Amino acid sequence: MKHIYKKTIKLRYNNQIFQVLVRDDHKYAFLKIVDKDGQKYSYPTAHEFLHLSSMLNTNNRIKF
Repeated sequence: MKHIYKKTIKLRYNNQIFQVLVRDDHKYAFLKIVDKDGQKYSYPTAHEFLHLSSMLNTNNRIKF
């Protein structure tokens, strides 16, 4: 089954901006915006991913 990601909101975390992507089965993905135009992205570190995930998933048992 192929999943489709959709851009939703942008979050500011640790003086950086992250694009939040939501899959059709309500799973989150994050991309770090590298340039000011929002055209270049990079993957967040594992530490950043865990913090961003805990911000959006309030039912998550991992809290930071």
